[in-house]
Amino acid sequence: MPTSEEEGRRLILAGYADQFTRMANDCSTWLFWYRPVSRSQYEIVNKGSVFFVDAGAGPFGVTASHVIHELLCAKRSFQDVGVQMGNISLDPSLLLIGDDPIRDVATFRISERNIASIGKRPHVDPKQWPPPRPQENRGVFFGGYRGPDDKLITPNEPVPWDFWYGFGPVTGVFDSQLTARFERADWVSRAGQLAPPPGAEWGGTSGGPMFALFEASIVYFRLCGVIKEYSSAVELMAFAPIDRIGSDGTLWA
Repeated sequence: MPTSEEEGRRLILAGYADQFTRMANDCSTWLFWYRPVSRSQYEIVNKGSVFFVDAGAGPFGVTASHVIHELLCAKRSFQDVGVQMGNISLDPSLLLIGDDPIRDVATFRISERNIASIGKRPHVDPKQWPPPRPQENRGVFFGGYRGPDDKLITPNEPVPWDFWYGFGPVTGVFDSQLTARFERADWVSRAGQLAPPPGAEWGGTSGGPMFALFEASIVYFRLCGVIKEYSSAVELMAFAPIDRIGSDGTLWA
């Protein structure tokens, strides 16, 4: 009889994990801001990810607080900064509902129409909001958009964005953050979906969603966090918990 690890590897190789990847991808998109450097080129100043939630009081957007603050810093430093979310022009720093720099979470207003224009849909939580903290040593999956390495872009030409994602156990549950350490010995790579090399940066994925596994009478996943940062030196991903976001996107103390 196969062990749980062997069975997990078999399911991932068979594509079972794709449904979870789609769950994260369907409610999230990229965010970047840029400035003109010539008459025909723009420079990407910085980038991040956002995702959309409907917790029963209408949709709102979520990202990492530091993404918003880096956007605000760029707007103070440069003139003519443009902001793009997915395939539309939308500046979340002008639509803030709440901002918590300590836990690194920010929420913003966005209409269902704008979400649909991006080709996404808000995640609808299956249980009572807000979600609980993840259980330590249980599985999580997460994803965000890693932007192009070349910062120079040309108007009307598509900008390449890769959806980077991963699965693993929660290795730390703290008041202001959750962590998951990458253990390469346990990684499973599929054809065409190879693991990033050691030291690879996950730049642009900050603000993406994290879902956690819960085990009761049934096993289920819930949206539980926001990607905060990744340390390539120790291969540790940190997340901000979202259990203090209200159903309308307001942030509780």
